Amino acid sequence: MDIFEDYYEILQVHPLAEPEVVDAAYRKLAQKYHPDVNKSNSAAEKMQKINNAHDILRNSFSRKEYDAKWSQHRQSVPHQQSANIKEPVLKVLPKHIRFKNLGSDEIKTSHFDIDNIGGPYSGYEVGADQLPEWLEITGIEKLGSELLPVRVHIKARGQFSYSKYDCLIPVRIKNTRSHYTEGVKVLVELAVKGPALQVEGRFLEYHVATDIMPLPQSVKLINTGTGHIEGELIPRQKWIKVSPRHVRFEHQLEIQIQIDTSKLVNDMLGYIDVKTNCSNDLITVRASLPTR
Repeated sequence: MDIFEDYYEILQVHPLAEPEVVDAAYRKLAQKYHPDVNKSNSAAEKMQKINNAHDILRNSFSRKEYDAKWSQHRQSVPHQQSANIKEPVLKVLPKHIRFKNLGSDEIKTSHFDIDNIGGPYSGYEVGADQLPEWLEITGIEKLGSELLPVRVHIKARGQFSYSKYDCLIPVRIKNTRSHYTEGVKVLVELAVKGPALQVEGRFLEYHVATDIMPLPQSVKLINTGTGHIEGELIPRQKWIKVSPRHVRFEHQLEIQIQIDTSKLVNDMLGYIDVKTNCSNDLITVRASLPTR
């Protein structure tokens, strides 16, 4: 019967350790046990195990396969051998799900898995009571005979407005004393198909001094979607000047806004209509004259 090798124990890392933590642990152990440095009889064998552990855990695909065997092995270990593990350890994969380029009302599905790789537990919780309208948990599927692991199925629906959306789904696991451990939040992102306009710096204020032309200010137009944004910026008041007025860009564009002080009478409030192929927006401009 083959002896099961605990690669997490060999590298001295937590089962939920990030890849960079695994790499750092490997480098530290290699400096200690490499045969060029360590001349003990057991160094070569120890280094071989370290290499094997790192080769498996550094690769996401081989690590996922190993984790399934690792979890199965832990469940088969007699209780007294794992008595030192007091708390359950929550494992959620993946922690980041992206739905890209959904058209209006288009639906895509995905899933994430929940497992316990620690001590005894009595339940788990998936926060589904405050999900946005575009996201839905469609079912929870058991992946074995025990309560965990499970697979949580989700679906996202494309929206009519052009933009990006995100949502955090909290997941927690309960220990045998009915206290929840620290949870994990699964980030779900939705990117609607087409361009998406974001205006950065939509409120401008000019403090006008006598006989001095104020410097122009800039507004940044950002495309948070895909494709090109094109359109026109139209000042509603004659004392507001925009350059350029006609725009077409893929990622972002900086617009210069200047005011004509000769056309000002009192403190004035003006607006610039931003009309594009994806949505319309508004820029507010205020000119404050000196107090007399």
